[in-house]
Amino acid sequence: MNPVISIIIAVATLLIGTAGGYAYRKSTAEKRIGRTEAYARNLLDEAMRKADEKKKETILEAKEEVLRLKTELDRECRDRRSEVQRSERRILQREESLDKKTTVGNPRGTAGAAYNQAAARRKGTGGRPEETKHRA
Repeated sequence: MNPVISIIIAVATLLIGTAGGYAYRKSTAEKRIGRTEAYARNLLDEAMRKADEKKKETILEAKEEVLRLKTELDRECRDRRSEVQRSERRILQREESLDKKTTVGNPRGTAGAAYNQAAARRKGTGGRPEETKHRA
């Protein structure tokens, strides 16, 4: 064989081998990049899914807390309202009791002030309690 032909065949084989190696390496790199991108997409999707779940969970917890606070506030309002009603009933009972006492102790009914002044004049104070303190 002619050395020129051998050199041409060697150079052609070298070029074909280099092109084949380059294509193989490029293909391998693209596959690796594709797998890495798919892995990154999966990670991102999973992170978004977990974030959505956490967001829903947090919203649910907040709603439960709002409901608990509202229930507690309603109970507190009911308690206060009932306490106010009890206080009003006690005040009304005291007023009725005082009205009965003034009616029983005062033969003239609701003219209590005039009755008290007349009683004080009979005792000699003239209806003025200050003079009683100075005389004594």
